[in-house]
Amino acid sequence: MNQRARTRDGGGFVALWLLLGLCVSYAPADAREKGRAGRAVGDVAQAGHLVQEARAALARADLAAAYKLAAQSYRLSQAPEALFVLGQVALAEKNVLAAQDLLRRYLADPNLEVGGDSPDFLSAQRIVERPRPPAAQLSITGDRGALVLLDDRVVGVLPLVRPLLVVPGEHKVVLERRGARLEDIVRVAVGRLAELRVNLATKALVLTVLPGVLLRQSVPLQTAPMQTAAEHVGFEQALEASLTSRRLSALTERDSADCVEPAPGACSDPLRCEVEQAKRCEADYVLRTRLEAQPGPPPLLKLSVELLDVNVGAVAASDVLMCPNCSATALRERLPGLLSGLLERGIGRGRGSVDIVSLPAAALVFIDGQPAGLTPYRGPLFAGGHQVLLRKEGFVDFSQPIDVRDGEAAQVLASLQASASAPTAAVTPIYVKQPSRPLWRLLSGGVAMGAGAVLFGFGLSALSVDNKCVNALSTPSVNCQTIYDTGEVGGALVGISAALLLGGAIAIALPPARPKTANRPSVALTP
Repeated sequence: MNQRARTRDGGGFVALWLLLGLCVSYAPADAREKGRAGRAVGDVAQAGHLVQEARAALARADLAAAYKLAAQSYRLSQAPEALFVLGQVALAEKNVLAAQDLLRRYLADPNLEVGGDSPDFLSAQRIVERPRPPAAQLSITGDRGALVLLDDRVVGVLPLVRPLLVVPGEHKVVLERRGARLEDIVRVAVGRLAELRVNLATKALVLTVLPGVLLRQSVPLQTAPMQTAAEHVGFEQALEASLTSRRLSALTERDSADCVEPAPGACSDPLRCEVEQAKRCEADYVLRTRLEAQPGPPPLLKLSVELLDVNVGAVAASDVLMCPNCSATALRERLPGLLSGLLERGIGRGRGSVDIVSLPAAALVFIDGQPAGLTPYRGPLFAGGHQVLLRKEGFVDFSQPIDVRDGEAAQVLASLQASASAPTAAVTPIYVKQPSRPLWRLLSGGVAMGAGAVLFGFGLSALSVDNKCVNALSTPSVNCQTIYDTGEVGGALVGISAALLLGGAIAIALPPARPKTANRPSVALTP
């Protein structure tokens, strides 16, 4: 019995020990959570106090103190109010682009609690709607919560609600998170959107420049609803936002002012001129928009949009938006949906190429009625059916339909036929009196041939008596005491005579020299 009692007492001791252990283990965790919550509340309160101090410093024009206080506030708690003060500091420093960057992200911050009629909201909106200086955009993706500094100034925290607006050129980018720091220099061209992917753990940065779209607008400021410059700028910014959401760079007319020359209106072929302008701006597409007001009732707005593929040199997609009784706000709200479908069709369109060879070469190439170049020709085309026409003077036009497949090259080999009505070459001969041989050549040639004949006779005679007895010529029976040794002399005379005969013949037979300017037959083209 005592043993059983001791066993029960021991079990109770163990249970009590486990209960105490659980209490000890859970109490610190709860305390830690309360500690973190307390620190977070303290950070928010301190951040709010710093923002108020920054506003006060800004009011007394102490810009350095205002920036320092606002940056400290943003580091503690990424409240949109700190972005607003940072934007106001940039504006006071005459840095309009930096102010527009900070304030447009302030307006887009999902944690913004002020209403659309608050003084801060209206002030930020007015600054954002100002005409923008030439700019580039930088989108940064990476570790969530990483603080972003641009040229040693706090500009945001990841993830960014909008890409950074930056001055074109080189910039120092720094990211900080929990003691980790990564720094690099990036370069962004005017009007381009660049993506910077960052990994703080591996210290890796990858910069990608996205395809560029050259904006070409025809939106009269006096045409409703674009009655003010601010509404015109708002329309342009709506186009830019739609392109940015599709990971495309929007090159506005201000961004492309240095590379666009001459204006499209001065060109006989606006399509081809816009292609050349876009190439100078290193753009991949051209987005053409035209807004027209048509009288009612009800009054109607017609917005025509075309996406031009620079590489192909043709319109990739087009669409029209009819908007009755539209205000500027209503038109901007409908624009993203219109552009989304247009970009989907245009950028996603299949592309191939065509190789055209003609015999003879140098024939004019027309594709779908548009001039393309001379044969031999190679160029990109959209996938699908096309009509090829070759034209060369004096030959029958060659026409052939082709089917271009995505990623493949269509082949065209044309043998051009001469036209029955083609011009023929008629040659009219011109008789030219040939010059006679000079008299001195005839005389010298005759003398040389005569002398050669005489010497040839002497040479033969000398050779005929060589090694013969001198007396034998007159008295053959007499024993020979003296013989002729005339072989060398006879051979020399024969050689000299042959040279004289040949030289004289050449002098006589050689044709006279032609005049320096030869008379050529005249050629006349007769149909």
